[in-house]
Amino acid sequence: MNKPKALYIHIPFCKHICGYCDFMKVKYNAELADVVLARINADLALLQGPFKTIYFGGGTPSSLSNKQLMTLKPNLMRLKALDCEMTMEVNPETLTQAKVETMVELGVNRVSVGVQAIQSHLLRYLERQHSYEDVLHVLNLLRQAGITNVSFDAMYGIENQTLADFEATLQAFVDAEVDHVSLYALTIEPNTKFARMNVQPVDNELEGQFYELASNFLQAHGYEHYEVSAFAKNKRYSAHNLAYWHYDDFIGVGPGAASKVGNVRTTNSGNLHHYLNQTHLISEQVVLDDEDLLFEHFMMGLRLSEGIDIKALSKKLKVDVFLKHKVALQKGIEKGWLVPEGDQLKTSTQGRLFLHDVLLLFMP
Repeated sequence: MNKPKALYIHIPFCKHICGYCDFMKVKYNAELADVVLARINADLALLQGPFKTIYFGGGTPSSLSNKQLMTLKPNLMRLKALDCEMTMEVNPETLTQAKVETMVELGVNRVSVGVQAIQSHLLRYLERQHSYEDVLHVLNLLRQAGITNVSFDAMYGIENQTLADFEATLQAFVDAEVDHVSLYALTIEPNTKFARMNVQPVDNELEGQFYELASNFLQAHGYEHYEVSAFAKNKRYSAHNLAYWHYDDFIGVGPGAASKVGNVRTTNSGNLHHYLNQTHLISEQVVLDDEDLLFEHFMMGLRLSEGIDIKALSKKLKVDVFLKHKVALQKGIEKGWLVPEGDQLKTSTQGRLFLHDVLLLFMP
């Protein structure tokens, strides 16, 4: 078995907790962050590289101080491949020139910026702590430091957000000449402030209109819609996320981080006490059977515009996928959700919009 080439590092700290977010995170505290980073570094020390991709997610990794970030440098220098894509998620209000210089010293060469919208009333509603002027300032800092591979996040389905608002946000991204855009529908997750406030999601029809607007608009401006929620120019795909979507193995370090090696998926405890004291360190471990593996290949691969090579998948899993899922494939094709092209099976635009329904066809 080949060693995993993708490494995810979860930094669970945020300067401010947004009302819609359900990721594993806590309010930033310098002393607690020092302790968590010591645990993360101890875990990283056990790994062997090289990793082709390293991804810092959170939380907000850029909420750490420069000194705290630098504690990761020895492990990162040892673990990263020479051509490693190293991504860090950032919020605009947490970046300074000094912090960007620290990121470069660590080897960060790709940055994902949590923009979400350009309209101040929508940013306030989402409890974001930045303005779009802050975003442009950060983009300038990154480019001056030599980080030109930048992705912007855009959110849709926000209360009182119009289609015109969303198009204006996308137009601003195009004008900023970023090479990657990721889309996120606002979902109301349990145990979030928005859920406690009984915030209601927009209806499915309007959500579909937002999505189709984004797909058509960004493709018209030269972006490739290479994955359900991701668009890239100049082939600047997210190599790390492609590892997930191609169902490659990956390692996750940090509280709440997940790993998949072979047919075993493990998730670290999101409880900081358990994580730091290594009691109940693993919150979940799942051994995937053949049915699970086949379904998860569909779940990940159908997100991509390139689709799935069914012949190669059949060979890999030692099962005739065409025969096993003959009825499901016929239904998906009849509904216009699935498009067969030789050995490739792809989702149509409608198929990507209704991907949940598509996947139900293949559920074990």
